[in-house]
Amino acid sequence: KLKQPSNTKLFFNCITNMWTWFTLLSVTYMAVSAWLTRIWSRVPPQHTGSPVHVVLVTAHPDDEAMFFSPTILTLKQQYGPRLKLHLFCLSAGYLTPAQLARGDDRVRELRVSVRALVDDWESVHVGHQVDDHSAVWQPLKVAYEVAQLMRHVSVHVLLTFDHCGASLHRHHVAVHRACQLLRAAL
Repeated sequence: KLKQPSNTKLFFNCITNMWTWFTLLSVTYMAVSAWLTRIWSRVPPQHTGSPVHVVLVTAHPDDEAMFFSPTILTLKQQYGPRLKLHLFCLSAGYLTPAQLARGDDRVRELRVSVRALVDDWESVHVGHQVDDHSAVWQPLKVAYEVAQLMRHVSVHVLLTFDHCGASLHRHHVAVHRACQLLRAAL
């Protein structure tokens, strides 16, 4: 026959479990708060007149609209005319020689897209990576290109893809890794 635990023992087990969960949640909350504070401490407060420089690093023309437009629009709403967006797109988006012969259509479309998202955009830079699905982008090389841009900008926020590249695209993942390298170097 199983022995029933006493009410006192059940009470203390319950309190111990609650205390464990409370501690776990508190530590998680503090860690997330510290992380957010570290990120947002670089951004000037909303009540100051200082510009907020945001560098968005993408792989291809159209990434800014497909993956980052909600973020850009939220920043625009939050900071208004103080938002200074610097877009660094690592390739011009040409896959074939025929597309390259067409001229700067994709780059022109990129500029129009950015202008539609943010009226007063600061700068749009296009890198020299080859936009070929079989091309492997070296994160160190990409990090160097991004660092060259960042030398001329007082960066408050650096935005790019997550570790999965948002869509598991190998160039998006390389951009994420490059920005991680830059972050580690700062």
